Amino acid sequence: MFKNWKVICQMTDAYFMRALIMLDVATDFGRMIVERLPEFFTIERVPIPLSVMLLIAEENAIKAGLEGLKGRNGIVEYGGVPSWIPLTHLALSEDDDYRIGCSAFPPDMEERIREDLFHCELRVGNKYFLGKSELIFLGICFSIYGKSFAFCPAECVVVDK
Repeated sequence: MFKNWKVICQMTDAYFMRALIMLDVATDFGRMIVERLPEFFTIERVPIPLSVMLLIAEENAIKAGLEGLKGRNGIVEYGGVPSWIPLTHLALSEDDDYRIGCSAFPPDMEERIREDLFHCELRVGNKYFLGKSELIFLGICFSIYGKSFAFCPAECVVVDK
């Protein structure tokens, strides 16, 4: 079972909506909720709203002892991306990450990323193309080797904020 994000995100009770967002449907309690409130769930996987991913990451950052996310970065680091969403990590050509399990940007995509960085327009939720595939930017990930840029397929996410 999967969450029906369209129905959940239209709820007016913010606390109940948050509870459903954080609910683990794989637990006994989660399965009981699915059984009793079937309108909030679906058998088909549907795209997850970006705002929900941000909320989950924010909750996890607070659990980790932080005051929350700084800006909108941290979706990947703080578990806001569901495990079923495939991530693509790309690095700028001068960074070392692309040599350690991370590919370098194709030249045309790197040029657009650099322009967006320079003009302070690189935002979580921006859409980019990698060949013919549309990707959604999810944030910058930092490691001891440098930084990489995390993307996911556009069909997995609804950019709502």
